[in-house]
Amino acid sequence: MNNKRVVYVLLGGLIAVFGAVIILLEVMSDNEAPKITIDTNRLTSYSKAQGKDFLLSCATAKDAQDGDVSKNVVIASIHLAPDYSYALVEYTATDSAKNVSTLTVKVPYVKADDEGVYIDASEHSVENASGTQVTTTAAGRTTGASGTQITTEPTTKAGGPLITMKVSSAEIERGASFNIMRYVDELQDDKDTKDELSRRVSVSGEANTSVAGTYQLEVFCTDSDGNRSNTAEFILTVK
Repeated sequence: MNNKRVVYVLLGGLIAVFGAVIILLEVMSDNEAPKITIDTNRLTSYSKAQGKDFLLSCATAKDAQDGDVSKNVVIASIHLAPDYSYALVEYTATDSAKNVSTLTVKVPYVKADDEGVYIDASEHSVENASGTQVTTTAAGRTTGASGTQITTEPTTKAGGPLITMKVSSAEIERGASFNIMRYVDELQDDKDTKDELSRRVSVSGEANTSVAGTYQLEVFCTDSDGNRSNTAEFILTVK
């Protein structure tokens, strides 16, 4: 009987230790993405001439485990409004555990006189004054009064969706319409459907369909949980 009690006590102790180890590992595991902060006193407006360096200089990021990770902040995309009244700037920051946060900022845009058409990705499209079709994204974006506005901050971790392209490059005539969704092959996720993911496809980079040249773009998507996909390189040639 005493031997059985000793066995039970030992088993109980092992179970308690095992449970404590699991809890400790869970506490120690880094599942929290960095927090991005924007200096809205500096970022009162944006123009193409200022460039991405100016946008990056207005952002900092801190992580619970890694501390200051501002050096890991990048500009994922810049989406211009069809009338050039504002820009939606998407920042991302990554920590050492590969947790990624995304922060979208709406800022008044100052358009240059010689500036052309900005290409964006969405299932929606509009016609600009010159007749060139430009796609615009609206889902998850804010509208309203002018001024810098910080919008959503979804978190992306490992296990995001997968995006594959039909081709890695395309040629169009100068002034022709362009929509990146024509070249997307598959969108896969463990939760969202292809139709749902197609509404969250984004393009990083810009191209002018009115000016001949070669433009390098990066295509990606996010799922409904904020997980970001791989990035597909895409080269657009305007002839």
